Amino acid sequence: HGLWKALDCNGGIEVPVHRFMVFMRRWSGDTGLKGHRGSSRGDASKPSLPPVAERSDVEVRAVANALERALSSYYIDRGYLSVASASETAWHGGAKSNDSSCSWTRFFREMDKDGVGRLSYNNFLRAVFSKLKPWLNPSVALPVGGNGRSVSKEDIRVLWDKLDPSSIGEITAKGMMLGLYQVQLESWPDLDQQELERLATLINASAVKRLRSGGNN
Repeated sequence: HGLWKALDCNGGIEVPVHRFMVFMRRWSGDTGLKGHRGSSRGDASKPSLPPVAERSDVEVRAVANALERALSSYYIDRGYLSVASASETAWHGGAKSNDSSCSWTRFFREMDKDGVGRLSYNNFLRAVFSKLKPWLNPSVALPVGGNGRSVSKEDIRVLWDKLDPSSIGEITAKGMMLGLYQVQLESWPDLDQQELERLATLINASAVKRLRSGGNN
């Protein structure tokens, strides 16, 4: 996680080849770390919704995880997702093509009944409580393990600020996924120079070994 956080310094969920190559050239050698952390997403000066009390990153992440576990349970119950593929991502916030990211994308399409490709806060709030409410009950055992977690409207509102950092009032499917990813990214460790150099050197040595074993010089 720490290595990926350093690679994805902009929090964009994808790392292009050229950035990876620059990273490897930099950290396989003996250079200093300069500003590898992602840039701040910033707060909008004129929010479109009334402000709410600030929450810590840990609290916001707990809300996102509760929704993700509820979402996985919702799709397991409907037969769209298996317990095996949902459990790992439900607890750790990962994204594979057949589980968490697929579930959020499907959920977005269900919420976007008009097919415009955008959702308002009220639509998002309404969809969460109409579809996921049974799985947000602390007394209900979830298919992914453990029990549900109670989530309030204020919790959803705080998470929405992460999904809509510019306070536009609407989100796209890509924006929603990016916001959820960045909520998780904030919890990943920031590696120091020594550890980055160690990992980059190890990856480089493994790549060279693999190329040579295939008959390449």
